[in-house]
Amino acid sequence: MSAGVIPGPHPPKDVHSFLVPYDAECAALAVGVRTFNAATRHFFLLRGYTLFELGDIIAIEKSLNVKGHNSACPCRSCEIKGIRNKAGREKLYYVPLTWPDGQFWDPENLPLRSQERLDQALRKFDEISTVLDENAAAKAKDDLAKSHGMKGHPALRRVGCLAYPNSRPWDVMHLFFENVIPNLDRFSNRKYYTHLCELSDIIQGCLRFTSTVDQVNDLRQAIIAWIHKYEEYYYQHLEGRLRVCTLTVHGMVHVPDDILFCGPSWTTWTFFMERFCGVLQAGLRSKRFPWANLNNNVLHVAYLEQLNARYDLEAELSSVSKMQRAAALLPFIPEKIPSFGKLRIVQGNSIRTASACGEGATAERDMSFIRYEIESRPTTTAAWVARISYGRLECVLECRLPLAKELRHLAGKTRLLAVISPCLNTQGKDAALVRTSYRDIGDPIVTDLQAVTAVVGRVETRDRWYIVDRTGGLIRPEFVPEDEDVDNN
Repeated sequence: MSAGVIPGPHPPKDVHSFLVPYDAECAALAVGVRTFNAATRHFFLLRGYTLFELGDIIAIEKSLNVKGHNSACPCRSCEIKGIRNKAGREKLYYVPLTWPDGQFWDPENLPLRSQERLDQALRKFDEISTVLDENAAAKAKDDLAKSHGMKGHPALRRVGCLAYPNSRPWDVMHLFFENVIPNLDRFSNRKYYTHLCELSDIIQGCLRFTSTVDQVNDLRQAIIAWIHKYEEYYYQHLEGRLRVCTLTVHGMVHVPDDILFCGPSWTTWTFFMERFCGVLQAGLRSKRFPWANLNNNVLHVAYLEQLNARYDLEAELSSVSKMQRAAALLPFIPEKIPSFGKLRIVQGNSIRTASACGEGATAERDMSFIRYEIESRPTTTAAWVARISYGRLECVLECRLPLAKELRHLAGKTRLLAVISPCLNTQGKDAALVRTSYRDIGDPIVTDLQAVTAVVGRVETRDRWYIVDRTGGLIRPEFVPEDEDVDNN
């Protein structure tokens, strides 16, 4: 269940101000909520605790209230110090294990953050606020934040059930797949390719269903060796190449500790959160007040979930029947389907499919490009509207469906299907009325043959194909300038 939506588009500076209601509920659950046990017919105190806090890199940095990436002490798991390119006058800090001057950080003995170090830093913040005046306190807090990498209390602070920082594991989806892998694209040299394959083995080790302590220790050594090679290949211990030593590469060092404390990485990655965001985005309708729209959607979903849980209304609250997987229809589709290469539209054109046209035959007319219309609607309440499209007819399939109740109204019928490669970016234009062109052809789609309405021609000029559609009795395109006087009289 979503606890709420923080409005954007920019991230908040004080996440705690948005999480105060949730923090208060966590405190109430820690004390105990009087609850009735229907089985024993007695009341008891229900207690609950937050064990893990999951999110992407930015979200966890905001929740922990640390300065985070690009700062002098950027890591949320240890107190490694960053270095910047002074010769290049860069202001961002990076975290290589070996600095250009030879200073070395032992990846097996990093200064890890702990609850004691957190409490010590927070006491210093509180002392500064009580001893110094406002301006001096602000400067002292800024210096302390640069030294410790912290800006104050974490967002969830009332209940001490979250171990700092172990209860906030690094998300392997964002760490590996979103930040590290996209930067490894130098495959002209085999050593870079081999280096990437070693990362693939590391990811598989992180995603094991179960892991022993020895396997996690082996994974730790593999990650350390991989980072050393990364710095050798990409960073080369040069100050001008510091920017490749990002926080995400350093964060790989802490993944084994997260596995030992929180379990395999597949249990703590935030794919479910990204999917929930996709569901919210799909339900977004208001362009003027998007954040209010999102708030209402989340609130209404929470209402429905509570009604469902309290009164067992799953069937009643299901607005539409659950969609069956396409694989469920595979047993009813014939193994062999006849294919046709030529057809004629009633009182219309003859069409030859691309499969029936000879390859490279310049003397033959290409009659495989067609005009087709598919009905669609922007919303479930809007009327169906036919959208004009153009494409290449690859083949025509005859699909004879068996008598099966799962097929409903299509049972026992024969359907003629058109396999079409659509012309991209025609934007629903009618080439019989306006100039319509395209450059590329998209992936094939399958639709009913009745959607095909006419055969069209094409003219190539200036790296584009212009469609000649005579459906309405007109011929397009016309390449004569509009202001040119074509009247010879």
